[in-house]
Amino acid sequence: RYDSGLVMYLPFQENQDTDCWSGTTNQCTADKSGLSNHPIIDSWVGSDPPAWAPGMLDSGLYFDGTGQLVWFDYLSTGTLRRLESMTPGFSATTWFKLNEYPDGGTIGTLMSRSDGNALYSDNTFLLGVGGDGKVKCIFYTYPGYVAVSVSGTTVLDLDKWHHTACTYDGNNLKI
Repeated sequence: RYDSGLVMYLPFQENQDTDCWSGTTNQCTADKSGLSNHPIIDSWVGSDPPAWAPGMLDSGLYFDGTGQLVWFDYLSTGTLRRLESMTPGFSATTWFKLNEYPDGGTIGTLMSRSDGNALYSDNTFLLGVGGDGKVKCIFYTYPGYVAVSVSGTTVLDLDKWHHTACTYDGNNLKI
C-alpha cells in the first residue's frame, strides 16, 4: 500500500486488459494503490476502446480522441467513496504525449471527475490541454459552483512525453 492519502494509482503498465472483478467481462486496468479502485477501459458507441501502446515506462493506453475513456462503475466497485469529495484538497498527476493540439478554444481532457449530474456541478475537476498547447486545470467548488482555473505558461511540444500535476489546497489551484 502507498501513502495513506492516496486513493488511486493507475500506472497503465499491464500491456493487456485485466479481469479486475471475478466473473465479469469488463476490460479494466488495475489500481495499484491497494484500494481496488479499478477503472473500466471503454469507449462511447461507435468508437474503439483505447489500445495498449508503448508508454513512458513500459506500456500505456493510446487514446485517439474519438470518445475513448477510462471510467469507474460504482455498482461494480463500490469503493470510490474517497473520491466523492475533493475538498479540502486534492492532487492529480499524469504522464501524456500529444500528437496534435485540440481544436480552437476546446480543452482536450487528460482526466476529469464529476458527480455525474452536470459538467459544472459540485467538485467537478478537469485537467487537460487547450488549443493553445498549454495545460489547463479547472475546479468548480461548492457552495455556489465557483470556477477556479489556472493555465500553464509553457506551450507543450508535440510527440514528446510530458508530466503534469494539478493541486488544490482548499484555496489555491496550481499546475
